[in-house]
Amino acid sequence: MYDENIINEALDYTRHAVAVQIEELIQKKRSVKGAYGPLYDLLSDYPFRKGKTLRPAICIATARAAGGMAQQAMHSAAALEMYHNAFLIHD
Repeated sequence: MYDENIINEALDYTRHAVAVQIEELIQKKRSVKGAYGPLYDLLSDYPFRKGKTLRPAICIATARAAGGMAQQAMHSAAALEMYHNAFLIHD
């Protein structure tokens, strides 16, 4: 048996934390001269649509199960979400 509230809280936390991480990356890259600025405008839309965010949640859960902290896995979790979004867009 599982507690649906615990799962939903974990997914909500992951969704928010990954969105912050992605937005920080986009803002940093957007400010670099000659860094494909208009493409970063497009990147600002798709990852922030409502989604399940399961891959990043699994990444964070794995890090925590191995004794790490969620924050230590955040870059990897955000990268997984960006890869997943890229694959969805490509299809």
